[in-house]
Amino acid sequence: MQRGSLRVIVFLLAQWPCVQALAHGVPPDAYAVLSHDTAGVRAVSFSAGLALRRSAGRYQFVCPAAWGDQFPAPVAALADGGIVVGASSGLVLLAEDGSLRPHPDAAAVGRSSHVVRSARGVFALRETAVGSEVLAVDALQARVLWKDPKPLYSMAAADDKLVLLRESARALEQVTIATADGAVLDRQVGVVELPVDYVFARADAGAAYAYVMFRNATVALGALRMNTFVKLADAELSIAGPLSLAGGTLLALDGKLSQLTGGQTTPLADTHNVVCLAQHEGLGYACDTAGISRVVGQTLAEPLFQFSWLAPPDLERVPAGDARMLCSMQWSDLRLDLQLIGVTPLEDGMPVAGASTATPIAGSAAPAPSLAVAGGGGAAGTVPSQQPQAKGSSCATVPGQARGTAHACTLAFLLALARLQRRRDQILGRSRRAIAQRLAGARKSQHSLWRFLTGF
Repeated sequence: MQRGSLRVIVFLLAQWPCVQALAHGVPPDAYAVLSHDTAGVRAVSFSAGLALRRSAGRYQFVCPAAWGDQFPAPVAALADGGIVVGASSGLVLLAEDGSLRPHPDAAAVGRSSHVVRSARGVFALRETAVGSEVLAVDALQARVLWKDPKPLYSMAAADDKLVLLRESARALEQVTIATADGAVLDRQVGVVELPVDYVFARADAGAAYAYVMFRNATVALGALRMNTFVKLADAELSIAGPLSLAGGTLLALDGKLSQLTGGQTTPLADTHNVVCLAQHEGLGYACDTAGISRVVGQTLAEPLFQFSWLAPPDLERVPAGDARMLCSMQWSDLRLDLQLIGVTPLEDGMPVAGASTATPIAGSAAPAPSLAVAGGGGAAGTVPSQQPQAKGSSCATVPGQARGTAHACTLAFLLALARLQRRRDQILGRSRRAIAQRLAGARKSQHSLWRFLTGF
C-alpha cells in the first residue's frame, strides 16, 4: 500500500464520527408553496418530495416512489387543487387525497424538465428528439403549445407569458411566448462575462429574470434587456428571489435577506437563512431551514409550513412491492435527516388510506397506478432544475444527533477529500449540467462544498 493512501485511511478512521454525522447528506430544503386557501397552505414541495395538508399543523409526506421515481420531480398545482407531477415516465396527477394516476393524454408520456403554473394554467417543458416543446396541461389534456428546434433548459411563468432560457458558453438566449397560443412575443440574446454552467428562468411581478451559475461556482441574477445581460446581484453560492412586495423588492444573497433598490442590494436585519423567496396568488413567502414562512415587509413572519409538521406517508397509496419498500426507505431517510438538525416529525402511525375529505381531481379516486420504479429519473443530460436530487441512501445514523457535530468536522474532512479528487469532474466524466444540478440544491456553504467536492 502506498504511503499516501495509508495516511488517508488513518485520517478517515480518525474522522469516523464526522462520517456518521454526514452519512445522510444535507437537511431538506423547502422549495415552494403549490396551493393555499383561507385556512393556510394546502401543498408544498421540498427537496425530498411533497407534503399535503391533512389538518392544521399536520402535513402528510408524499414520497417520490409514489409516482415511480427515486428522486423528486418538477410539480405545479392545477386550479382545482390537484398537482401535476413531471415524473420520469410522464406526467402524473396527484389528488389532494394522495391518490395518483397517470395523465390520461398519450402526449403526456415522457419526462418534463420543468412544470410551472401561470394565470392561464399549468405548463410543462421537455426535450424531444428534435429540440424542445412546451405542453399546456390540464386534468384531461396535454397539448403541444410551442416547439423549438434546439434544447431549452429552463422555464418560468410571468403572468400570461412563459419565459424560456438556454445557454451556450457565455451566451444566454431568452424566448418569451404567450400562454394563450404559443406566439413568440420576444427573443433576447445576451453575453455574460464568464463561462456558464447552467441558467434558470425566474419571474416576479410580470418581469423576467435569469439566474446564472458560472463555471467558477459563483452565481448572478440579472435580466436580458436590449440583447444585453444586466446584472442585478451576484453571490458566492445562491440567490433567492426576487420577491416584489409593497415594501420593495427582496433578494436573499447566500441566505442573507436583502433589499434590491436601483440595482444595489442592502442587507436587512432579518437573521433567517433564506433559501427561497416567491409568492403564490398574492401570498409572499420565504423558505428557511425550518420550513416556509410568510413575508411581511422586510422580515419573515408566522410559519406557513414547518418540517416538524410532517407525518408519515400513506403507504396504501403506493403500489405494493418495491415501490412501497422504497417509499418507506425515503421516509426513514427524511426522518433521520431531520433528526440530525434537531427536528422531530410527527410519529402518529401510518394514516388510513383515503382519510382526507379533500376533493380529488376528477377520476382520480382509482387505485394508485402501477408505476415502475425508475433509477435515474429520466433522459440522460436533462437536468430537473426545479428539484435537485434528494438523498437516496438507506443507511442508519444516531437519531437526534446534533447538527453541530457535522459542522465541526466538515472542513477538515473536505480538505482531505479535495486532495483525493483533484480534477474530479474530468476523471469521472461529470457533465457540467450535473455539476449545476448538485450546486442548484445547495443552500449553505458546507453543504455546497460537500456536493461540489465529492459529487455525493
